[in-house]
Amino acid sequence: MKKMSKLLIASSLSLVLAACGNTDSGDEDLTPETDQTEDTESTEDTNTAEETEDTEESAENESDTTDSEEASDEDVSDDDMASADEEELESAEKVSDHGEYEELSAQDFFNPEDYTSHLVVDNPGKRIFVFEDDGQQAYKTIYIKKANRLKIIDLKNDDLLMNEIID
Repeated sequence: MKKMSKLLIASSLSLVLAACGNTDSGDEDLTPETDQTEDTESTEDTNTAEETEDTEESAENESDTTDSEEASDEDVSDDDMASADEEELESAEKVSDHGEYEELSAQDFFNPEDYTSHLVVDNPGKRIFVFEDDGQQAYKTIYIKKANRLKIIDLKNDDLLMNEIID
């Protein structure tokens, strides 16, 4: 008899709970107020972190196109300072006539005619040359077209020689 009464009570209780529950919530948010606050704060923290990352990426992208006369070493990334790999050099265009590249005549650190020139990148945003001497990479130039900024890297000594806006 006890088992029967327990079963009856459990069945009744489940029917009452099922009848009281509304499974069609539509657009209505039925979570308790404290849970909404925690979820909102968590979402805001996530959004803030994503916005911070987006802002940092934007700042990095804009560092190449900055128009300030003052340039710091922060404007030069590790990729800028790195030598080109063999695959890049093999696929790069060899250039013998440097007259059409105004950025090369704007510098006086080396004579491009004395080196084997590889045009590694030439797109609407930037142009990158690598200059070799007897098969060894000697200089790298990075010309940021929109900002009219020229970076010259001495690859043999891992040294930034120039990072300026040119006329």
